[in-house]
Amino acid sequence: RRRTSRRRRLAKRLSVSVLCLALALIGAGIGYGWYLDHQITRITVNNLTASPAAGPDVNTENILMVGSTSRCALKVQNPAYGLCQGSATSRAVNGVNADVIMILHLNPHTHSISLLSIPRDLFLPNARSGPGGGYKIDAALYQGPSQLVTVIEEDFGIPIHHYVLIDFDGF
Repeated sequence: RRRTSRRRRLAKRLSVSVLCLALALIGAGIGYGWYLDHQITRITVNNLTASPAAGPDVNTENILMVGSTSRCALKVQNPAYGLCQGSATSRAVNGVNADVIMILHLNPHTHSISLLSIPRDLFLPNARSGPGGGYKIDAALYQGPSQLVTVIEEDFGIPIHHYVLIDFDGF
């Protein structure tokens, strides 16, 4: 009897220990996920189109993915990459441009993903709003992501549902 009750107590303690360890690991995973989610900077982008609720494109998504070369967005300036504001002796790189512009198309009906890369040197007459708006498409980001979304929707006829930007710090 003593051996049986000792084994049961040991098995019970081991089970409780494994359960506590599992709960601690699950809690740590949830906490880490929450931490990572709050590291993402969220911005408001005007002109985003709602996902289609009817028709042949129902539930499809177009995500505009942009890689920015803005040195001014860096949290810590590094002379090796170029500085936002420079002196005569340092290399200054000013401006907000998009180095990479891609549209990710997700189609749940065909279980397919398509990727369209737009050349950053593509000249468009409405890249910037206002007089003299003809620039390369990468310059549209200078007026903000809403301008870039507007340019792509007007010139290519592709509705944009979501916007993702990665910069040097994010990379």
